[in-house]
Amino acid sequence: MIKYIEKGNFLHQHLSNLGFDCGHEQNIYVCKNKKGVDAQITKLIADYDPLPLAKKEAIDSVKEKSKSKRQDFFTDAPGKDDEYSRKFKEAVAFKKDNLQGKYLTARVKETREKPLDIANEWINRDAISENKGADISAIEDSARVNINKQTDWTKCQSIAEAHIAKLKAVT
Repeated sequence: MIKYIEKGNFLHQHLSNLGFDCGHEQNIYVCKNKKGVDAQITKLIADYDPLPLAKKEAIDSVKEKSKSKRQDFFTDAPGKDDEYSRKFKEAVAFKKDNLQGKYLTARVKETREKPLDIANEWINRDAISENKGADISAIEDSARVNINKQTDWTKCQSIAEAHIAKLKAVT
């Protein structure tokens, strides 16, 4: 039996993935194995670098929050991105040349709103979406850069958490 200090659950998972019988005993991580493999386990423990997995886990947690934050402002419904893009183009064309496209014509017919009011709404919605998207993207990029610069695996998650807090603040 070998006792070891865990490295953020990464080492335990790594040893388990290699087929070693590892677990907790009285708040101590231990590996129990057949005779003759203690040296192999000791070397694996000594050589194990948790940094790559810590970075990946931290970056993935930021990406997951970024994805959910985007859904606060954007839709993931099939075809809606194309629809919004077409509406924006129609709104710009209307304001420039007073041309009504299919979406604008259909909305005016259905709601009896003024075309200019609709065009302004669509242009405003696009600007808000673009700004929110840029904010979210910049925070996600910053997290990735700062986490990848890290040389201490124990700091990766706190960097991710700081960026997740920034994402939560995007309104």
